[in-house]
Amino acid sequence: MTDEATPAPGDVTAACGAYLLAAYADARVERIEEARFLGGVVNHAAFRHFEPAALASEYTRLLAALQSDYDAAEAEIVTAIAAVRSQPTAVEAVRIASRQAVIADQALKPQEEAMLARIARALGLDPKEF
Repeated sequence: MTDEATPAPGDVTAACGAYLLAAYADARVERIEEARFLGGVVNHAAFRHFEPAALASEYTRLLAALQSDYDAAEAEIVTAIAAVRSQPTAVEAVRIASRQAVIADQALKPQEEAMLARIARALGLDPKEF
């Protein structure tokens, strides 16, 4: 059982990874996207149970993984997202993170929309309601 005060590493991976998959969907993460996550999104109420240092560390690790072996990193992240689908607080963090990533650069691109649908399906949600 997961203690909400100290999220399991999978929760951190799911939240950070969802943001990065959505942000990286257009093949790059802009500085504004990185700043929006580390300086803004993580301050949302959905992230109140996460340690800021753990989020920053996992964000950095996952970004490097996506840049070195995108397919393997994407598979790890989608697996982590699917693993938290029964944890409402983690699901909300994933939803907030992925939505914020696509608006960070103030444009919704088709590939970002497709990634949001993939994240929603990993959570067991209808992409239309995500």
